[in-house]
Amino acid sequence: TATGGVRVSFLPSMSDLQTRFDELSADLQANRNELSSKTKQLVELQNEVGSMQTQLMDKDRQIEQLRISSKLNSQQRSDEMHLEIEAYKNQLQLRDAEKAELYNNHMGLQRQYQQLKASYDALMFKSQQNDSQYQ
Repeated sequence: TATGGVRVSFLPSMSDLQTRFDELSADLQANRNELSSKTKQLVELQNEVGSMQTQLMDKDRQIEQLRISSKLNSQQRSDEMHLEIEAYKNQLQLRDAEKAELYNNHMGLQRQYQQLKASYDALMFKSQQNDSQYQ
């Protein structure tokens, strides 16, 4: 050769290539195993997230149902209270009407009493005059 018969080889030997191939195959298998493990973990996490999202939606529905139920109960109680108040107002109006009727009756009876008393007094006066004339 031109270098004086010394052969220089820049290519790795077959055993070096086989060793490198074995290392890369082992690394590849390790990466596959890790990828498989990570994929399983990812699937598990996705399942957990899906389950949590479902639970969250259920809780949101429950909260909304409670909110609606609470509103309905509150509205129903409010309506009941308004009806009670109206009933009390009606009772008060009836009592006021009864009171006014009793007052009017009382005033009528007082006028009638005054008239009867005046008639009685007049008759008594006449009776006393008649008694004095006959004596």
